[in-house]
Amino acid sequence: MKKSEKILLIILVILGGALISTSYAFYHGAATGTANATVAKWSVKVKGNSLDTPAVKKLQFKDTDVKWENNPNVKEGVVAPGSKGKIDIEVDCTGTETSVEILTEASNDSNNKNVKVSVPASKIVVPLTDANKKRIVTIDIEWLNKYTDASNTGDMVLNGKIIKIPVKLTIKQVV
Repeated sequence: MKKSEKILLIILVILGGALISTSYAFYHGAATGTANATVAKWSVKVKGNSLDTPAVKKLQFKDTDVKWENNPNVKEGVVAPGSKGKIDIEVDCTGTETSVEILTEASNDSNNKNVKVSVPASKIVVPLTDANKKRIVTIDIEWLNKYTDASNTGDMVLNGKIIKIPVKLTIKQVV
């Protein structure tokens, strides 16, 4: 190969490389954007009271909300050691777009140390696919002190007074 042919070949290779490299640059680009997501709706009501905000709601139950079992040894409408009853609480999750978990717990009122109340903890799951999103949460109550005479002055100090039974419902999304 002659020297002039070599120079021509080198020039052609350089020109060809330049043409090829600039043609690839035409296909370079970038794109940016944002993605939108719709947040699931949360709509829970307890006893008709909305829990749409994260604040803790304190609900009061009247003595008429408690269904006490008939006890032939205790006057109707009052409780005494050995009394058993239950509170039915409606939790309405209609409109909520997630599965929901309802946890119940209760404790003895610290102001009434002589009254022992048994409230079993429970867990109820309301699936997203369930057409009926209303649940009745039943809390069983039993006054465990079963004294049969007036010698227990601890219970007697409550004579005619109202006792409090703290109940807590925790309602959260199933993750």
